[in-house]
Amino acid sequence: MPICSVFGCSEPKFGHRFPNRENSPKRFSVWLDFCKRKSFIPGQNARICSKHFLDADFDESSVLKKKMLPSSRESHLKKGVVPSVKHDELLAPKIKNARHSRYQNTKKKNT
Repeated sequence: MPICSVFGCSEPKFGHRFPNRENSPKRFSVWLDFCKRKSFIPGQNARICSKHFLDADFDESSVLKKKMLPSSRESHLKKGVVPSVKHDELLAPKIKNARHSRYQNTKKKNT
């Protein structure tokens, strides 16, 4: 299954297409830089998953639809939005929780 174009992210590719290179070159380069991949040239099907965007970046109708139908994959970004949530920020809570649980397990064994 195809995955998100951001380096290190393994979310399914049901995300957002890159902006058109000719129509908005600055925005395209921001998206490209955000991926943090060497020699990466996004193809027609390259996408960035929704986890790399803030809730405020989505249309209000998409947010409401997601609340009413959590299984819905369709979401629309506002015009001119760029990704802002880095992959490291997505992992931080998981790593912290894993370390905490390991600490708790060793604490139990020692007592």
